[in-house]
Amino acid sequence: MAKAGKPPPAEHERVRVQNEVLRAVAAELGNTPAVCRSAYIDPLVFEGWRGGCLDGYAARCRGQRQWERAALAFLRRAHRPPRTVRGG
Repeated sequence: MAKAGKPPPAEHERVRVQNEVLRAVAAELGNTPAVCRSAYIDPLVFEGWRGGCLDGYAARCRGQRQWERAALAFLRRAHRPPRTVRGG
């Protein structure tokens, strides 16, 4: 059983990987992880990663341009307002 206040092992591993990604992006951009988290990385990217939504986008990427297009497609869809159902 996990101790109170400590995330379960799977969540702990996700947090570790997320922090590793933040450090890598920060090093690439010449910033701190905190700046990258707040200014460069959309929070929906990590949310989509945790929820498994990025798998379909990443599966078809082979080159830099395809990664860029997949990232834009994901962000467009993630920021799309929810559809409303018309009554009638």
